[in-house]
Amino acid sequence: MSHLSYLSGMKSGALAKTAGIVVQGVVHVLLIVGALLPFNNPGTAFALGCSRFDFVVAGVASTPSFFNPIKETCMVKQAFSNGTNGIFGHSENGDGRVTFYIGGGFGPASPYAVAFGADIAAYADVPAEEKLLKRADSLVKIPLAEDQTFPALAADGGSDRLRELQAARPGINLKDGMGQVREVGYLAACKLMTAAGFQATLQADVFHPLLIKHNCVLENVAFDFQVGAGGGTGGPGAIPFAEGVTAPFLSSTNAKIRTNFTMLGPLTFLGLGPRIGPNAAACVAQVLVHALCGQRDPRETRSVTLVDAPPVGSNKPLRDTLVMQLAQATTSSKVQERLDRWAPNRAFDTPLGVVTILRPWWFQWITALRIAGEAANAYLPEVEELLRAAATPGVIEGIKVEFRNAQVKVAGPIKHLAERLRSSRGKEPEGFSTACTEVKFEYASATVTATVRGSKVQNLEESLAGLASEPCASVGGNQEKLCVLTSTKAGIERELRECTNRIEALDRKCRPAQEELKKVWRIFFPRGHIQMSMSWLADRNRAMVRFENAVNKIRETGRMIAQLNAEKVVLNRLKGQVDSILALQLDHLGRLPRLLATVRPSGSSSERFVELAPLDSIFGKLLQMAVQNRQDPDELIEILGSAASRVTLQGLVQITQSHEPTPAGIALQLLKGESAAQAPYWGGEKPAMKGHRIIVLPPVAKTLEDTLRNQLSSLSSELELVCADTARAGVNVMCLDVYHPTSWDDIFTRLLRKELEVAKKGGPLYFPGNADCLAKLNALADVPGAKL
Repeated sequence: MSHLSYLSGMKSGALAKTAGIVVQGVVHVLLIVGALLPFNNPGTAFALGCSRFDFVVAGVASTPSFFNPIKETCMVKQAFSNGTNGIFGHSENGDGRVTFYIGGGFGPASPYAVAFGADIAAYADVPAEEKLLKRADSLVKIPLAEDQTFPALAADGGSDRLRELQAARPGINLKDGMGQVREVGYLAACKLMTAAGFQATLQADVFHPLLIKHNCVLENVAFDFQVGAGGGTGGPGAIPFAEGVTAPFLSSTNAKIRTNFTMLGPLTFLGLGPRIGPNAAACVAQVLVHALCGQRDPRETRSVTLVDAPPVGSNKPLRDTLVMQLAQATTSSKVQERLDRWAPNRAFDTPLGVVTILRPWWFQWITALRIAGEAANAYLPEVEELLRAAATPGVIEGIKVEFRNAQVKVAGPIKHLAERLRSSRGKEPEGFSTACTEVKFEYASATVTATVRGSKVQNLEESLAGLASEPCASVGGNQEKLCVLTSTKAGIERELRECTNRIEALDRKCRPAQEELKKVWRIFFPRGHIQMSMSWLADRNRAMVRFENAVNKIRETGRMIAQLNAEKVVLNRLKGQVDSILALQLDHLGRLPRLLATVRPSGSSSERFVELAPLDSIFGKLLQMAVQNRQDPDELIEILGSAASRVTLQGLVQITQSHEPTPAGIALQLLKGESAAQAPYWGGEKPAMKGHRIIVLPPVAKTLEDTLRNQLSSLSSELELVCADTARAGVNVMCLDVYHPTSWDDIFTRLLRKELEVAKKGGPLYFPGNADCLAKLNALADVPGAKL
């Protein structure tokens, strides 16, 4: 709803275009009723004075109350543009998608999960790691081992080996981590699953929101549990979380459930601890048992995705960047469609058909700072133009001050004054001059009404208070707010000038009567010999008539002047309110150019690597940052980077390092992959089976995508080209080599088998809750390869 509409209590015509005439009529009536609600503002009286004509004002001291329909109207307008159930955010396709990030492996990607396409996203980790995560309003955060200690955990359900470890390592604090001990992470996850608080969180933040989002029609729900296999939190927590989270959906809906485990392998964390390898080998084994052999509801299918990122040692920021881009690519809807298309045949061909191995490639991503600088350059002129918003002629067509219970007071009837004059005997009674000329204008309260583009505002002061109550989240809304404020200020100043002009005109009109009264004064209260002589000669009866006429004229004019002065006081007070609101608004908006300047590149470049969404898409967040005076470069870069909607041809040239700035040159570079960084093969061995390659572009224009697809198909028939749903986690091109293992040797390479032998010796420390998992895997028929 526009601010002009808010001031006038009227709806703009935009709603009719989206909602239809009937719907618009209903909303229109509701908003007008809200805008015209009566206001009761009891106040206390205070006295004000002027040099000549005095008046007494009963002022309003209470805080104004008002009905603010801006948010409701915006919601309704947005809702009906989204479709029948848009007002509630409902979808009736029946396909839900939930992503759980457990532990630190994929944790950095969790703030972007909703942008990746998840309906619900949750992140579970120890409190110390949770605090380090980027802010994400839509992310459900679940603290692990928040109220638990290592001794208590070991004593309550821990193995003998774990209790021995606890005695030898008493300093482990579970709030900081699980010490890369799988049994600790498993026990903490199991404890959480049975906790009443978690069950309440699961219902309130996962189960119910997903039902609401899909209008209680759930036919299929895909759960993806993304974990790092080599740690002590995500890997051992994956199965307890999967069982606990899917349970209410299986028991309370008829939905078919697909549970996938995406596991980041040990090579990603190579060199970060001796337990990484054995943990990962044991994790893969236990998750495979759960996926291949575990008991399940007939409506549930399970799958496993194995992947590694390049080992970068202790360079966590780089690893986080790689993992975020990996998650962005693998969870994109088009990639999932390709993987799902191959899944049924694989599941029938071999027991390992539900297992997918990925080998990702990363091209040269465009840095977040570069994208932020490009966005700052593009948006700055729009922000500066906003600050130049000025009063628009015709917005405020008239301002009127209305007084309640107003009355004019004078010092008695003129006849009484005349009697006092007659009996004065040449001596002026005390206060007589004031009694003749003083006019007091008293009122209980004053209301300023205005005509805004033809519609009357009942209470301009309260409407302005409502206008100032919250910052707008859109450029247009702020432009209109500034327009209303500056136009209102101009209208008030115009009315003040008019009041002043009318007072001056009335004062001029009153001067003859004032001069006449002075002459009468010299007759009745002469001073000096000349005046006394003239007084004796004057006709006193005639002078009395002149006195009454002069006082009557002065009082008549004084009534109007006193009321005009009262109007000026009210208008000046209102002008002060407008000035304060306007100054605050300009101060907040004025911080935006300074904020953008902090990431703006020093040089100018004509290259545009991305197409940007309208400024409105991020304006609310930018303004909030400016209003709260937050000086956080990372947050600013994140906000500006989120505005990148599509990557340009120049952007793809930069990413692929193409020698030719053409689609053909880019296609050739994608095929060769010369500038791409490759992840190691799973388990450190090149797979024997042939893979498929999916090239995942960032979002690009449809014409560019089709051109690149045609160029690639002319070079190779074995590549598939798709676009990711978003570039929020990084603007890059990725290749995914997809392999489908057929034997144990494809999964448990020599490196992993060696780590598996170490894990076996650790017993329940590595295989909590399922010590015989290897025997179960070996019992599977039709799986070639050496026994585990």
